[in-house]
Amino acid sequence: MIDSIDGLSPTISKEWIGLILLPAVGSLAECITSINVSVKDQLTLSVSVAVGSTIQTALFVIPFMVLLGWALGKPLALLFDPFESIVLYISVHTMNYVIADGKSNWLEGIILVGLYVVAAVTFWFYPGSNFSTNLAVCYTSGI
Repeated sequence: MIDSIDGLSPTISKEWIGLILLPAVGSLAECITSINVSVKDQLTLSVSVAVGSTIQTALFVIPFMVLLGWALGKPLALLFDPFESIVLYISVHTMNYVIADGKSNWLEGIILVGLYVVAAVTFWFYPGSNFSTNLAVCYTSGI
């Protein structure tokens, strides 16, 4: 999907489109549902909607995309570059901290929104790396 967007805008990086734009647009309905439910003071349902979609992506969509990539001849290696891994680690631990007590307040919401904005800005300026492509190459020696 990201390769087809390449010609759309040369200024926007693949990392930013794949990590910020597509998830934001793809989960817009879930975000609206979560906001509507939290306004009605049903925090448990709001958190379960938000976290449930993330778990569904991790347990179904990603393995399905790996198998589909193999079937189409475009393997998905799941080799993340170190910067992306650090952002994932920080995001998971921040979310765990926020939902651990089962309560929420405006400051925790600001923390999550701020983390998303910081990640979006950093990936906007992040030049990307060939870390995963370099690791995925198999060299054969002519012995």
